[in-house]
Amino acid sequence: MVLSRPQHRRLVAGPALTLLRGVPCDCRDGVRASGAVVGYRMSLALTYPLASNARGHGARWRRPATTLFFALLLLASVIPGRFEISFDLFGVPVRAHEFLLVALFAMLVVFRLLEGPLSRPQNGNVPTIFSALFIYAALSLIWWSPVTEPDTSAMAWTLVASAASLWSAYLVVRCQREGLHRFLSNLTIFIAVVAAMYTAQSFLNLGFRSEDDAAPDPTFGIDRVRGPLFGASLGGVILIPALAFALQEVILGRNRRINGLASAVLLVACLSTGSRGALLGLGVLLALATFSLRSTRQRVAFGSAVLVIGGLAGWLVFSRVSTDRFADMEDASRAVTIETGINAIAEASITQKFIGLGYASYWRWYLVDAKGEASEMYGVYESRPAGITLYHAHSTPLLLAVELGVPGVAAAIALVSAIWRARKSSARQRLPTTVFAGLAGSAVTLATDLLIFKSPFLNLIWWSYVFGSIELVDPKAGPLSA
Repeated sequence: MVLSRPQHRRLVAGPALTLLRGVPCDCRDGVRASGAVVGYRMSLALTYPLASNARGHGARWRRPATTLFFALLLLASVIPGRFEISFDLFGVPVRAHEFLLVALFAMLVVFRLLEGPLSRPQNGNVPTIFSALFIYAALSLIWWSPVTEPDTSAMAWTLVASAASLWSAYLVVRCQREGLHRFLSNLTIFIAVVAAMYTAQSFLNLGFRSEDDAAPDPTFGIDRVRGPLFGASLGGVILIPALAFALQEVILGRNRRINGLASAVLLVACLSTGSRGALLGLGVLLALATFSLRSTRQRVAFGSAVLVIGGLAGWLVFSRVSTDRFADMEDASRAVTIETGINAIAEASITQKFIGLGYASYWRWYLVDAKGEASEMYGVYESRPAGITLYHAHSTPLLLAVELGVPGVAAAIALVSAIWRARKSSARQRLPTTVFAGLAGSAVTLATDLLIFKSPFLNLIWWSYVFGSIELVDPKAGPLSA
């Protein structure tokens, strides 16, 4: 209960002054006041500023937390990899951006502790479950994974960065409360602006990239849309949820011009990544969004609008690019990696099937990425007991099943269940579910590439959409249907 300032004065000062006069006084529960009671009430007086802010759950720290969040994303979006600063942390080459992300997490924890306890979240305990999973992965890395130094320390850092991404997103979302809808809107516009910048570079060659890094893709015809924030194959994991949120705003009639323009930019960027996973994710988004609308008239109108906007976007993109990349949806190197992962599970003992082979037992990517050698590893296989594989799993479910076993699969199921329950709750409240269709579409990228443990800034954005979408279902969280 939040007390007004006069009520708080009466509750605290009244009994204290009475005791000072030597006259006993009664508390609200009828128990005679004692020095301990007065001390407790005086402590309430000292903590009144925090209590008065409790109704906003983070109102006091919302602005600095949000500012730090977007400032860090801006740095990660515009500073090219060749200008990144790295330093050694206990022998591990750590990029300054990732270290700042961990620092952001630490500051958000301090803000949260100063603010007081959280109310019961509407998130299905996803942060707790995945925190336990990261701890489990760390234990497996130490105890039964065959990995050795320096990969052990390097892969341990990936777990720190992954946990920082998850909790930073969660804490930023939770401190928004009444401002959550505006936060997600700003995040969507931010991603659209970044996507527009990357798309302009790919189509117009503005000179943002070095000459060696700006060569056209021979199977696509142009330099695929990418940048410091996301690679071409990974962009769908944030572009698709952002597109879904922008489309949802258009459906609700909020800032239709701005959100319509953002939708067009995000759609063009998504197609221009040349990612087959992003193309499939777009199909999932548009199909689910169309059928989630309540009336046939809305479905026809939405489908017609998508056909018009999608047709124009497709004409703009495919008049410049080659469709050869989309003609063949198979990827031999990914297929070999998946086959090796399946063989690893098949050849494992019953105990290993349950507990997993250990984090980093098959895929140790951090040092390759930190040293800037990822492009050199394209198409290069590494030997493992069950066969050959690429240097990272290129599939989040594959890593969870092979290296983390049943706990990894259970965490994934818990995440899907939380999102599904939120989607059902949204439908029961007759709220739009387009953003959940976007999360389903982004799952295609999660299935065809490695995230959650890799690419911490993409994880930061994706988790923000996950937690934000779930929180918006709570009628107290934001005016989604207003």
